[in-house]
Amino acid sequence: MDTPRKFRIKSPCSTANIGPGFDVLGISLSLYLTIDVEVLKEGKAFEMTYSGEGAKDVPLTPEQNLITKTALYVLSANGISTLPQPLKIHVDNPIPLGRGLGSSGAAVVGGVLLGNALGQLKLSRDRLLDYCLMIERHPDNVAAALMGGFVASYLRELDPKDMEGVPASESLLEIALSQQVPQPPLGIGHYVNLGWAKEIKCIAIVPQFQVATAKARAVLPTQYERQDVVFNFQRLAVLTTALGQSPPNAELIYNAMQDKIHQPYRKTLIPGLPEILSTITYEKYDGLLGICLSGAGPTILALATKNFDDIAQAAMALFKEHGGFDCFYKVLDVVTDGSTCHLDLTRPDVTVPHIAQTTDLNAHPLFQLDRLVNSTTYTSYDAAGDAIQQTIIRDNCTEGTYCDLDGPFTCIDSKPLQSSCQQDRECLSNTCSYNDVCITGPDVFRKIKAWLWGVLGACVIIFVCFILGILWVLHRYQSRKEHEKISKFFGDNEEFAKYAMMNENDSASSFTEIDPNMPLTDGRNSVVYLTTPDYLKSQSLSNKKSSTTALNTQRSNNNSTSRFSTHTPPPLPRANTPDF
Repeated sequence: MDTPRKFRIKSPCSTANIGPGFDVLGISLSLYLTIDVEVLKEGKAFEMTYSGEGAKDVPLTPEQNLITKTALYVLSANGISTLPQPLKIHVDNPIPLGRGLGSSGAAVVGGVLLGNALGQLKLSRDRLLDYCLMIERHPDNVAAALMGGFVASYLRELDPKDMEGVPASESLLEIALSQQVPQPPLGIGHYVNLGWAKEIKCIAIVPQFQVATAKARAVLPTQYERQDVVFNFQRLAVLTTALGQSPPNAELIYNAMQDKIHQPYRKTLIPGLPEILSTITYEKYDGLLGICLSGAGPTILALATKNFDDIAQAAMALFKEHGGFDCFYKVLDVVTDGSTCHLDLTRPDVTVPHIAQTTDLNAHPLFQLDRLVNSTTYTSYDAAGDAIQQTIIRDNCTEGTYCDLDGPFTCIDSKPLQSSCQQDRECLSNTCSYNDVCITGPDVFRKIKAWLWGVLGACVIIFVCFILGILWVLHRYQSRKEHEKISKFFGDNEEFAKYAMMNENDSASSFTEIDPNMPLTDGRNSVVYLTTPDYLKSQSLSNKKSSTTALNTQRSNNNSTSRFSTHTPPPLPRANTPDF
């Protein structure tokens, strides 16, 4: 009897083709097929329940259900003929069936992960893809569902010798039920994750009818005109880059999502498809980036950054008008984690056997449902132009452990200082020297030398002194200008005062001839003196004014009986005042 355990597998739905990328491009979307699995101590040998899309029609026996048949194929290829018992499986599927959203691809990926987990095979993710492609022979949907994100993929041309004894995909699952089947060839499919702008959302407009993938492929021609193939190649090359640019270019993406390879031939299967693709454009709907058929259809995929409801309602109205079909839509995100398998240790009846302290917990089979290891090679160039390559290996072992690639792919304790190593991940310090020895990592990435600090300080001091010098020169210049204004002001006031006193002396002896009946009045002119901020100057002017007034009064009394012709004194000069 297998060790009791419980785990959950999640496999996302996917959309394929994305316009010109027929059988090449796929996108993993945020709608998950979920498989809850329990290997029990006791109970029924096999129990399977199902909820969600197609619950009434999906078979629930291990020999008929696509998920369990796929799991049996994986087990059979690795020498395990039956599922562990007692086994309880519950499947929840929100992915519409037969609508172009990768429901079968999600089921195949989920089944492969199920077989890997039940058999504790610890297959790598790339190897899991090989098993998926033995069943789904076109990689766009399964690569996206397994790996996650925006994926481009292709099938490798296999040597006929590699396929000797390997049944066709149509009969592979049936044969696996009764006999052992060979393992798939290595590296059947290859993929690369492409960039995706985070602003872009996927709108899936789903009509209430199905189109079988086989039927959708049957309407495609066996030969194409060269100009149609070139048309798609050109747009495919642009689209794979344009969808990763932020902010996205609506005009560029919309035109790059045009297609002449599969969509024109499938319009007979999907009423309203030509009208939807031609009338829903980025000029009419703000936020729309592109629109196409999702997979084999009939679902419509629209890429947009906003106005999701308006775009979806327009497509739904055209489906209703031209085919009379009701529709619903979902706004989905692009997910990058792909398919996952997680162990659940929350059940009280799932007990972990006693493990000695010297044993690594990660190495216990209970925790090795899906050991993941991948590597990336980076190339850089030194000052002489010589290429330097470094391979970085990543795994999903816990902190303080790493995956032993030379052994049975189990997690082992990281190495202490001065131990031999090949990768940083092998050392507790996360630093493996050029001499292949674990060393203590640097505290900082880079230090600035003392003389550089001195140069920096000197530059700062020189700059500050330069600014202060400029400010001092400006201050001296402004001060000199102000002194000149003040001197000119006092000089003008002094001249004004002298001239005013002369006018008073001249006007003291002159009287204006007036009406005989009117009394004679003093003909003195009033003098206005300008004051200055200088108190002594103001006081001096005030004293002069008093003495002048007394003198004029005396002259007026002495000559009160004399009358002269009218004498008009010259106008007083205008005093200049400084402009403060």
